[in-house]
Order: sequence, then C-alpha cells, then structure tokens
Amino acid sequence: MCEGLNREIRTNRRFLEKYMSIRIAAICGILALSPVSVFADVQDFRSVDAQVSKLAKQSSITTLVTALSAVAHTDWERARAGYDWVAMNVAYDAYAYFHGTPTAIDAQDVFKTGKSVCQGYADLYATIVRAMGLECEVVIGYGKGMSYLSDLKLAAPNHAWNAVKLDGSWHLLDATWGAGGLDASAQFRRSFDGFWFDTAADAFAVHHLPQDPQWRLFESSITLAEFVLAPPIEVKMLEKLVGSGMQVGDILGLAKSYTFNDGDSFSIKSLVSMGGTIGNAVAMMKDGGMPEFDDGGDWYHVHLFEFPVTGVFKVGDTYHFAMDIKIKDFPYFTGKVAFTSSKVFKLLKRNGDTFSGEITIKESDIADPINIIMLTRTKDNEAGYQIIARWNVKK
Repeated sequence: MCEGLNREIRTNRRFLEKYMSIRIAAICGILALSPVSVFADVQDFRSVDAQVSKLAKQSSITTLVTALSAVAHTDWERARAGYDWVAMNVAYDAYAYFHGTPTAIDAQDVFKTGKSVCQGYADLYATIVRAMGLECEVVIGYGKGMSYLSDLKLAAPNHAWNAVKLDGSWHLLDATWGAGGLDASAQFRRSFDGFWFDTAADAFAVHHLPQDPQWRLFESSITLAEFVLAPPIEVKMLEKLVGSGMQVGDILGLAKSYTFNDGDSFSIKSLVSMGGTIGNAVAMMKDGGMPEFDDGGDWYHVHLFEFPVTGVFKVGDTYHFAMDIKIKDFPYFTGKVAFTSSKVFKLLKRNGDTFSGEITIKESDIADPINIIMLTRTKDNEAGYQIIARWNVKK
C-alpha cells in the first residue's frame, strides 16, 4: 500500500514546503529565510519587485532615485523599491565582519562598492528613500542572528535596521536580512526575501531589540537581559510559524519547552483549513507535539467536525473522528478511509461524503503512528494512500 503514486505526490508537496529557500544564518544581517511572509499591512509588491530587479546599473544615488521613482508611484511602493534595490544589490561583507576589517558604511561608499554590513545597508536605504520624500530613521540595537548564541551577553549594540513612516505611522524593515545568506563556508549568497519589509512589530521583536524603546512600535517592556534569555527560535522557523497564523506570544511560550519541527507550519495551516483552530494547534503542541495534517490542497478538501485535540494518542484511550471529504481534482480516491499502522487497519463508516469512526489505542500501537488515510488506486491499478492525519502513540 505504501508505495502508491498518491503518497509520492504528497511527499513531494511536503518536501517542497520543508526545503525551499533555506539559507544559513549569521548575525548583523544574514538569516535563514523561508517563502512565507507576514506583513503589518498587506500590500502586493510583485510588480515593483520585478521592475526593480531589472534596473540597469546606475551611475549615482541621484540617478538611482530617479530610476526607482519611475517604477514606484506611491509612498508604499517607494519604500518597497528602496528595500528591493538595497537587498538585491548590496552584498554582505562577510570577510569584514568575521575578520574585523574596515568596510564601506557611508551610503555613498556602500553604493560605490556594493558591499557592507548592517550599518551600511541601513544608511543607504535611508538615503535613498529620504531622497524620494519619505521620512526614515536608522535604528540601532541588538540582533539575534547565529552568533548571538556564542555571545549571550550582547554587551553592545550589534545591528542596525530602519523604520520608515507610511500613511502616518512607522513601519519596520531590515534590508540586510532580506539580502540573502551565508553558505557553509561563510560566503555570502544573494537571495532576496521580502519578509523583512514591513514585518509585524511583534514578530520583528523576536530577533530585534532597539536601543531606543520607541522603535519597538508595540507595547513591550522587555529588557535586554530578558531579550537575551528569551527562547531561541530559528528565523526560518519563526517565519513559517507566523505565516501559519500562530501568534508570536504562543510561539515564544511554546519555545520554552517545545522543539518546533519543519512540518509544523504545514500541519497547522492544514488543520485550520480543515476546520480546526490555531488554539487547537497550540493545545496539541503543549500536549506532546503537532500531529501531521494534510488538507489536500487543490486535490480534495477535508472538513474535520469531530477530532481529538491532543498531541499524541495514549494507550487505553478511545478517539472519535468524523469528517466530510469533497473531491476537487483527485481521481485516485477509492471512497474508503481507514485508520492504519503496521498493526492496524480499520475502515471508517461512510455516509455520502461523511466518514466517521473511533479507535481505541492498544499497547502494541506504541511502535507506530496511527494514520488516517484515504485509500487510493492509480489508473494502472496500483494501490496507494493519501494521509489525512497522523498521531504518534505513547503510554
């Protein structure tokens, strides 16, 4: 059963979600990023991003501002265009950072050399957008990249970013962290990411603490000592979890005792799509871990209207399920849904599009997770399955 086409398709979906856009983190600007973004104000910048990426090399900041102004027609677009250009065209000077050698910092020098560290990124960004008529500040503070783990005291500020005023309020951005990442040999690899433009203030604060509290932009009394000791969360994981709908407070609370997995964000989004809530997901993670869920995407839709809010199945307990399954574009479904493991095979009862059933966990089930699967068969009559959900088992 486990070699069917449908499991292969599902595995590929999870593989892409897990491994796309992973980059290596380093302090003062080079962080691991994912394709998921969360913005304080939702804007569509795809056109601006594309146009800025194609701009020819400019002879001066003045000509650059003219070129950017030609593709950016609102203050939001001007702020984004500046972010795009700096992140896409300035390389992080990893050698200078790791060896303590001088690098360009002044905006004019950064523009000419095309490389710098965080201060240079922030100064160049501010220079560009101010020339386009925007109010912008360089924010100095503490950043949690990779090396903060070996420098827990953070005795002095180690990072710089920007705040830009749009529609009468301030918004945070970090062009350095949007520029790319370092590879295993500590060489800069450019890879633009828009996550750090207009990032929600509470998510931004997980890895950024400004010296001046006014630039937190939300109610927070956290001290530097508390910031240093807060549970470490990998940036790529934070992006995924916030993108799944989780609140930063829940993420930080869970991080004290829970190790997030790469598949958690996919399962959270699937659970919510299937009728669950973020609160259900938080409760499950507190109760032993996030079960796997797969909502079917463009193939089918599952609506769970009865399911246990538990992270693991416990021996001796009985769990009830009921769900509707609507097929969108998935010709492989045989119309059967079952509980399975290496020792379990039990069909759920079907009534139209509704499937229901219960399972009592036995001692022998501890060795394997319990799956809820759709039984499938390909056009070549190969048996397979598509996992809807999976729980681990413990005593």
